[in-house]
Order: sequence, then structure tokens, then C-alpha cells
Amino acid sequence: MSAIDIYPKSVGSLSDPEKADFSLPFRNDWDYVHAANLGVNADGILLPAPVLETATFGLPDSYRQFFPAIQLAVAHERDVRQQLVLDRAVLTIRQWFVRKNNSQQNQDRIHEAHQDGDGRTPERFYTVADTASTQYFPSLVPHEGNRGSVKVGKHEPLVEFRPYDVIHASAQTYHRSPPMPRDGRRTFMRLSFKYNPSQHFPTIGSTMRS
Repeated sequence: MSAIDIYPKSVGSLSDPEKADFSLPFRNDWDYVHAANLGVNADGILLPAPVLETATFGLPDSYRQFFPAIQLAVAHERDVRQQLVLDRAVLTIRQWFVRKNNSQQNQDRIHEAHQDGDGRTPERFYTVADTASTQYFPSLVPHEGNRGSVKVGKHEPLVEFRPYDVIHASAQTYHRSPPMPRDGRRTFMRLSFKYNPSQHFPTIGSTMRS
């Protein structure tokens, strides 16, 4: 596993107009998702590899406010995936009101960090939030075999980024949705890339088609 898979890093930030759009009120268009046979799971919308080559990523216009963040993630993932074959991508969008000192993910359980992947297959993800940006704990040893969750203390070393930064990390990197600094709505997006570990050849081109 390379360092780029272990340590979280920003792959870019949204422009001011893109930031304003990202935070607009949003509701998942489940009717479109089902009609397009995209599929869903507990984490969000399943996007097969071919739709990531299109200008709209296989999504309706109602998701357009997230296209700049998705494009940053897709472009960076092309550069780092090497010869792995993409199984699918999973898009997660959460937007709701969160109380001050609560976590969007865990409510009042603010001292927990978790993994998104179990280590059985290669998996990376990208996150972006308009407030209380996701915090990462790369010094915590990954728990192999299942999605781990651990308690983190006040002085646990962490890496954090600015709101609207698009952050890349391994799905085994422990992270958490931090306490909100004030009452308010939080908009969060995650795009996960899951790979087929038994095949190794490129499936996505080097340029974005329009």
C-alpha cells in the first residue's frame, strides 16, 4: 500500500461560486436513481464505471451542485488507481440540521472514529463538507477484516482540512464527522471507489468526455 493510500490529502478546493452551489438545499432524487437502474445500498447511489466517463456522471440535473466536487475526485482517482479495475463507485450525500457540539454522523457520540472499508478489496474515497470538515486519524492502525470503530481521545493526533476541500484517503483510514461549531445545516458528500482485486487493467480513460 502506498503512502497516498494511507495519508489523507486535499486534491483541490471548490471555487467560491461552486461553494455556494454545493451548500444549496438538496434532496436525493430516488425516483431517477431507480428509473436509471443505478442501484442503491446503505451508503448511497451505486455508479458503475461507464457513467463516470460522462459529463453528468449518470446523475440527473438535480445533482449538478455536486458535479465540481465529483469531477475533482474522478480526475485524481484516474491518476492514482494504477492498473486496478473499478468495480463500482458509491456516491453518498447527507444534508440536514445538526445541533452544536453534535456530529452529523454519530449525533452526541463525538469521540468515535470509524473506517469505511474492511481491507478485503482495494477501496479509496473522497469527502467534502461545507462545515465541520471530516477529521482523519492516520496514526490509528487499520482494523483488517471488518469496518472498525474506535474511541478517540482529546489529544489523538488528527489531520483536518478546510471546508469545501476535496479530501482523498484510503477507506481504511479512521475518520469522523466532528462536532458542529454551531447549530446549522451541514452538507456532506463522499465518493467511494471500490476495486476488483483479481483483475488489473485500466477501464477509465485519461480525459473527461462531455
